[in-house]
Amino acid sequence: MSVALVRTCFSLPLLVLLGVVSDAVGQTVINEVRYSGWECYFREFVELKGPGGASLDGYSLVGIAGSDGATYRTIELQGQTIPEDGYFVVGMGRTPRVDFVDDGDWLDSPGAIELRLEGVTVDAVCYGVSGLTCEGPPAEDVPEGTSLARCPDGGDTDDNAADFILDTLGSPGLSNELGNEQCDVPAIVGACCGSCDCRVTSPEECFGDYQGDWTNCDPSPCTSCPPGACCYPDGSCWAVDEVSCACFEGVFQGSDTTCDPNPCPQPTGACCFVDCICQVTEGWECEFEFGGTYLGDDSSCEPSPCECPPGFGACCLSLTCTFTSRSQCDNSGGVFLESLPCEPFPCDPASAPETDNLSFDRLVLRSPEPNPASGPVELVFELGRSRHVRIDLYDASGALVMEIGDGRFGAGSHRWTFDPTAESIASGTYFVRMRSAGEVRTRAVTFLSR
Repeated sequence: MSVALVRTCFSLPLLVLLGVVSDAVGQTVINEVRYSGWECYFREFVELKGPGGASLDGYSLVGIAGSDGATYRTIELQGQTIPEDGYFVVGMGRTPRVDFVDDGDWLDSPGAIELRLEGVTVDAVCYGVSGLTCEGPPAEDVPEGTSLARCPDGGDTDDNAADFILDTLGSPGLSNELGNEQCDVPAIVGACCGSCDCRVTSPEECFGDYQGDWTNCDPSPCTSCPPGACCYPDGSCWAVDEVSCACFEGVFQGSDTTCDPNPCPQPTGACCFVDCICQVTEGWECEFEFGGTYLGDDSSCEPSPCECPPGFGACCLSLTCTFTSRSQCDNSGGVFLESLPCEPFPCDPASAPETDNLSFDRLVLRSPEPNPASGPVELVFELGRSRHVRIDLYDASGALVMEIGDGRFGAGSHRWTFDPTAESIASGTYFVRMRSAGEVRTRAVTFLSR
């Protein structure tokens, strides 16, 4: 039975009662759906069937949650055209014969997928739930990795339960009948060694080594693969085998590698600290370790995008710079420089008072000893509570010279010794900067080369 004949068997009032308006122009229908897949195998897709060459302008696919009837995703098909063979596939990347790539997920749990034209539902398939905009009783909620397919191919009696059957493999971009009008002859399948295990798939769905038609996985013909660290584009690391890593566009680090510690390069961007200093950091480090505001991957500190809050600025006390409010700086006897950060170092030693009375601080960095220094330098810092601290050395231009220390310390006084001569640092004046939870303390130190 042709699609046109089937769809004109019903009068308009019945279709309106069902909540679906007939697509009188092209009889385009949802022909097959795989809404639950996994790994590189059995990618999720929605297949439309309609007249070859027909425009899909104004059409959209809409996912409806079975729990509350809410829309959870919409795919606009403006500018797309149904191929001459009459099948248009919207699916995840690497879906066989995909025409429009969209890597979003359809709900695994019961729900519905609607085909709309200019916002009006012209076809719908509900799976495992009624009460939505369905055509008759809902189709069954099929297992993960399988699909719901119209049988016969393209047939539409406006009854989801009668029109759709379980397809164990799926056939995106191909007839659901698979050469048999009863839709009950399985596709050609065989053992697939892909993710270092064995699964029975069709040749098109095998992204590994297809073992041949009608081969099986008992016993398995596949060689097991040892896992290793896989670095994903977001900087995360997972221990998987090499094929699974490539499946998700990761970079395999080797079968003898681990994710502890994480070997993956991390995306970086501009981080604005509470003292309006900008530094390029990793996103998690900026927000969770330093309490800053991350401006996004690949953002830059040149020029600085960070703005100082009104009434705040650098407070100079001897060779110490603290970012604080004017009132707190005045109460401590410091020289206030409004709207200036502590980097580059803004304080003039000749005009700043010599004092370490920073009663309003919870974080104190003492003057380096000795100063000037021609060998190891001792730093003393005091914490009012347990916290993570990072100490770095910068030159007069604000460039990072070396990392001195990075760790968590308890409340109280602590000492840290570093040797600038071991790093072949040239003579000159440098600045020790200590950061913790968005707070920064800076001290100047002069090195004399031996």
